Amino acid sequence: MAGIFTLANIREEFLGFLHCKDGTSGEALANLIMGQLKELGIYINDCCGQGYDGAGNMSGKYKGVAARIMNINELAIYCHCQAHSLSLCVCFACKMPVVIT
Repeated sequence: MAGIFTLANIREEFLGFLHCKDGTSGEALANLIMGQLKELGIYINDCCGQGYDGAGNMSGKYKGVAARIMNINELAIYCHCQAHSLSLCVCFACKMPVVIT
């Protein structure tokens, strides 16, 4: 049935690095991401999630990238990037005396 997601066709892929020549505001980054998706032939309406770090320009409730993309596709739910969360935990743990010794 068209339009129905199955676990078989939901995936996460690295698409590339982008030069933020217009700045790092939520608006500039959202425009950059949307432009890259269009160039790659990826439709934002097929997106069912997005994950970024917790910086305001990315996760901001009103003007962040996540909010701007959710204004286009409300199914593109934002979740804090789990890889970034793990990295922060490892960095924090490495500063603990018990871990250092």
